[in-house]
Amino acid sequence: MKATVVLLRGHDCWFGARVSQMVRLAGARVVQVGSATRATEEQLTAALDPQVTAAVYLVSHHMAQTGMIPLPTFVAACKRAQVPVIVDAAGTVDPLPYVRAGADIVLMSAHKNFEGLTAGIVLGRRDLVAACLLQERGIGRAMKVGKEGIMGVVAGLERWTGRKQAQIEIEWGARVLQLCECLSGVSGLSVEKETDPPENRIPRARVSVAGKRSGTTARQLAAVLRDGKPSVRVWEAGA
Repeated sequence: MKATVVLLRGHDCWFGARVSQMVRLAGARVVQVGSATRATEEQLTAALDPQVTAAVYLVSHHMAQTGMIPLPTFVAACKRAQVPVIVDAAGTVDPLPYVRAGADIVLMSAHKNFEGLTAGIVLGRRDLVAACLLQERGIGRAMKVGKEGIMGVVAGLERWTGRKQAQIEIEWGARVLQLCECLSGVSGLSVEKETDPPENRIPRARVSVAGKRSGTTARQLAAVLRDGKPSVRVWEAGA
């Protein structure tokens, strides 16, 4: 049985565990392509030997953002080798661009953008989605989603298909700008609006502790906000 899965080395990021560890849990052997900061189409093509059963492509703010193979190029190389492509886009806002790009399977989080209960969504080629059901008798049984979780996902997806994503993103941007305006006058801080990689489109207010006049580091500031009343939680990326 084919048991090798190809993954760009720059996509093997840590999100509480490594992506490669998740692949190995399914019984596969991981072959990483390129370095942590650079991968080429030639390196990918060389790795797609007859023992490769799938190739995984990550879309996340956790991974390397430069030097990686663009998704259309990645998909085209895999199609030539007749290798299915799995796109892990768990934290993104819309799975459809990855389906249109030629991904055979797209993995999404049910609870991030779709507002369901904790679960995962597997969408794409019918035969490959059906094959995932076999994991219920393997590792998947331990991660079983309850009936209420499944109904939560269905309701979330139904609501998502009827909402105007572009308008929601405008509202997100307005909230971030308001945060930036409120924080811009605080001594010792610098604030700017930034957006996640193009696939994600989530705007954020990036707050930097400017200088050490106050003697407070970014991590200390995050801890003070967390322990305050009300508790304010910040994403500590870059701290």
